[in-house]
Amino acid sequence: MEIAFGPIPSRRLGASLGVNNIPPKHCTYNCTYCQVGRGTSLEITRRSFYPPDMIFESVRRRLELVESRGEKVDHITFVPDGEPTLDINLGREIEMIRSLGVSVAVITNSSLLWDSSVRDDLSAADYVSFKVDAVTERIWRIVDRPSHELSLGSILEGASKFADGFNGHLASETMLVARVEYGDEAGNIASFLSRIRGLRDAYIAVPTRPPAEPWAGPPDRGVVVYFLTRFREILGARAQPLDFPEHGQFGHTGDARSDIVSAALVHPLSEGAVAQILKDDGAGEDVLHAMLESGELDEVEFSGRKYYVAGRNSRGR
Repeated sequence: MEIAFGPIPSRRLGASLGVNNIPPKHCTYNCTYCQVGRGTSLEITRRSFYPPDMIFESVRRRLELVESRGEKVDHITFVPDGEPTLDINLGREIEMIRSLGVSVAVITNSSLLWDSSVRDDLSAADYVSFKVDAVTERIWRIVDRPSHELSLGSILEGASKFADGFNGHLASETMLVARVEYGDEAGNIASFLSRIRGLRDAYIAVPTRPPAEPWAGPPDRGVVVYFLTRFREILGARAQPLDFPEHGQFGHTGDARSDIVSAALVHPLSEGAVAQILKDDGAGEDVLHAMLESGELDEVEFSGRKYYVAGRNSRGR
């Protein structure tokens, strides 16, 4: 499996070349809405997963190949199977990859921001998106299902400390799911975010791909509208909805099987996305059928649409 994948179209980052620096589902949370499935290994201790040189070379090769095809890359983004900040070499990897001349982004669930070494590592990035699904303990535990070793208060304090020392583009993301009694959590979250120095964007999102739990789909539209209204009352134009699917071209290398699996490991692919990759790589539907039969891909349905996710024989690689 290649560590670098894509580029894939991102709602925030344009053409994003992904970096999968964490093996499947090593995470601090077991989020109800996670698009790569239920957590199997909750942990909070940072360690090395892949050698930094291996990650850098995978990214360099992928970027070189993509650019040789005339494709554009807007960001190189750490968005792995698990929580990227569990990687103890993250800071070094960011510095190495920045030498390639492309902006580096990290999408984090915020859970380790209480750790000063994590804050130091993230400070090397050009763009950081940190998650704030809740500032109330009850909702945090329902939606994010964190490791019992984590403290919400310490995480929120760590987020504030990180922002104080970060000079790049800082964005937050709040994911809303169905069947949660939010009360005025919208106001609580927005008030917290209003105290975050340098926050440029406060995104409100809903699941647009198959979640880990079938019930954790998008909430009623009224919930989204209420959150956006409360966010804008407190945060102004920084509050933005992120409740639409991505549109754009997926990157390809000529190897359809590898392109599909590397993306599907972290990003469920719509039927149209898979068809586009097959076409661009000069492959036929027989490749897709073979991948389904071999267990490299699984087919799932979400909101009336067909998606393809990495199967058991891909996650075991």
